Amino acid sequence: MATWGERARQWWSQLWTSESTPEAKQFVSGRKAWVLTVEKPPLAVSHNEQSYRAVLETFGYQPKLVMASDFTRAPADLDTILIVPRAAGARLNEKQRSEVLRYLNAGGSVVFDGRQDWLTKLGFEWSNRQLTVGTVSDEFYPEMYLIWNPVERIELFSPPETIRELMVDSESNQILAFSDDYGAGRYLYLAAPLDAHTNEGVSHYPYFAKYLSETFGMNTSLRSPRLEAYFDPGDRPGADLNRLAAQWRQAGIRTVYAAAWTFFSQYSFNYGEFVRACHRNGVSVYAWFILPATTPKMWDQHPEWREKTASGADGRVGWRYSMNLQNPACYRAAMDWMHQVLKDYEWDGVNITELNFDADFKDWLRPDRFIPMSDEVRADFRKRSGFDPIQLFAADSPNYYKTNPGALQRFLKYRENLVVDWHRKVLGELEPIRQQRSWEVIVTMMDSLHSKFVQPALGVDSKRIVALMKDFNFTLQVEDPAEYWMKPPDRYLNFARTYRKLVKDPRRLMFDINVVSRDVKKTTLPSATATGTELARTVAAAAAGSGSGRVALYSEHSVPTQDWLFLRIVLTQAVTMDSGKRSWRIDTPSPVMLTPAEDRDYYLDGKLWPAVSADGVLAPSGRHGLSIDRPWYHFLDPGTMPARLLSISGDLLDARVMPTGLVFWYNSPGRAVVVMNQRPLEVQVDGRRTDVPVEGSGANWAVVFPGGEHRVAVVTNTKAGVAVNLWGWASASAITAFGGIATLLMALIYFEVRLRRLVKQLVTRSS
Repeated sequence: MATWGERARQWWSQLWTSESTPEAKQFVSGRKAWVLTVEKPPLAVSHNEQSYRAVLETFGYQPKLVMASDFTRAPADLDTILIVPRAAGARLNEKQRSEVLRYLNAGGSVVFDGRQDWLTKLGFEWSNRQLTVGTVSDEFYPEMYLIWNPVERIELFSPPETIRELMVDSESNQILAFSDDYGAGRYLYLAAPLDAHTNEGVSHYPYFAKYLSETFGMNTSLRSPRLEAYFDPGDRPGADLNRLAAQWRQAGIRTVYAAAWTFFSQYSFNYGEFVRACHRNGVSVYAWFILPATTPKMWDQHPEWREKTASGADGRVGWRYSMNLQNPACYRAAMDWMHQVLKDYEWDGVNITELNFDADFKDWLRPDRFIPMSDEVRADFRKRSGFDPIQLFAADSPNYYKTNPGALQRFLKYRENLVVDWHRKVLGELEPIRQQRSWEVIVTMMDSLHSKFVQPALGVDSKRIVALMKDFNFTLQVEDPAEYWMKPPDRYLNFARTYRKLVKDPRRLMFDINVVSRDVKKTTLPSATATGTELARTVAAAAAGSGSGRVALYSEHSVPTQDWLFLRIVLTQAVTMDSGKRSWRIDTPSPVMLTPAEDRDYYLDGKLWPAVSADGVLAPSGRHGLSIDRPWYHFLDPGTMPARLLSISGDLLDARVMPTGLVFWYNSPGRAVVVMNQRPLEVQVDGRRTDVPVEGSGANWAVVFPGGEHRVAVVTNTKAGVAVNLWGWASASAITAFGGIATLLMALIYFEVRLRRLVKQLVTRSS
């Protein structure tokens, strides 16, 4: 049985704080790291040192370069990671090396790379032989095919017996990375440099960030909830749609662009159930169109509307079934189909992607891959220019493209005019629907301003399409062409410098990243698919350059599963957080999730905060204080919160808890999907009662709100229900208060009796 003192402490704790437990689960951010460097390093050594800094910064660490010659004392904070590359380790004297080992033994965290003979004190045994490494296997992700190009020669060694393997040579099974304990500390060892070829940290260990977190613990609790991704039903045949949508939410995907063309003669994708499943999980869904292609069904039923190549074949140049939009009947049928698809389902926006011609990447003038050559195109161009464009591919014609480049340029300009006109017409078709449904319209355009291929081969003049933003309200999503897929991540910063001069409102600019198989033979990239550090740095650069902070990935299926966590972390680079035992200070330019959250009350800036779920605490942009302690001036608050905002596909700006439900403010480019833990009985948007789509799923309720910036009041509890809850709270509080007061009175009586006895004893002794 608790003593009266213990009972009193419990009572006061329940009265003034939200929980009686002394500490909460910690949110962490921004672990520090020291990288030992050398003076005037050779290029390979410099690459390696800069790679450590690049990777650490990418994943939210705070790196500091420390000259090995100046290193006399290890970090005072044992939580700081000390990195000792081979070049720096070779420069350390015996006293400095002893300091590194002292730090490790005392509980510090250390990273070593390459042969360092003094590591025999940790249990290393060097064989004085070398091994050539080309193909490697990561122990966390063995399904990934990884190569080292060029091959790397490493020193063969035998590690200590208690290690955890992280990477091995696929042929010899020689360990290439491992972690181990030493004294009270832990260390990570890399047999090769992190990256001696670039400053990007990508060449050898793509999952170095994973090694750090597994060895030393997670660096940060911050996660971004703002990823966007493409989805093709053909990639997920037979998938459980609700489970798939739940996985996307957990991966930080808040918007998917769903391929809207999966209509075959014998099968059509269940878009209605798909959209509902996404909404139940707080994911918004845009209809993704790939005009001039429509559907395989239309292609089959109307062969007369198929586009034609210069060889006379049907115009399926790449993977798309391109239709002849210059045929009036075909164009009208395509638009009617698009309108019907948009009408039939509860979409939240539209994405018009690559509204241009297809071509062969290696030889875009191949006659059997060159479009358009339909009868309508040929007749129209002949009327405008005086010759049939088919003559461009006839070697005996005076207009043969190899001997008459001027004739080819006239036709290429004509193709560009068609592409611009298509955009203008399709955007005109969408404008009334956009206004009526409060949708965002995205135009995803291949970049022609940094490419020698896109404009002549695909007919895209990026400047002319951007100019349409003056007449139409759409978001421009710039897609990098295949020739850039192997370039360093900072390519997106270069793109941004170009496009931010053309797009006046940076909120209407974003970038698309193609995560697809590439030819990496002439690079030092370890994987044909961008992954790990490379993909993380690419996403970070694209988001930083866009101005809106938005980035889209093609596709949710091609991105390696393990990368979603990395991407959620790198999008929080600009966030700073100071952690305490029961409170945190956050400064963030965009909404951020703090994970994992406990099932308890949280207070943001001194007010009860409703945006809490099993996924985490969602904090809006700005500077905020978060705490688990109830402020003293909230001592009359109910002990439990009736309604919570579990998820939102837009940006949450602020929120309030009300006795009858919630009030919150948000901003969303398209319709916003909000998931709550209670059923909405009444909804007001900007002070007006509004009927909005509601989807129930178990104990949760998804509500769809209009795009833009709005104030929403949601009633989830009747006045009678509020009265019952208040009565229950008041009764419980009264009982608690009565118990506390009774305990206090009993304590006073107890002290009074003891005091009287003590006084009586003293009087008796003195007499």
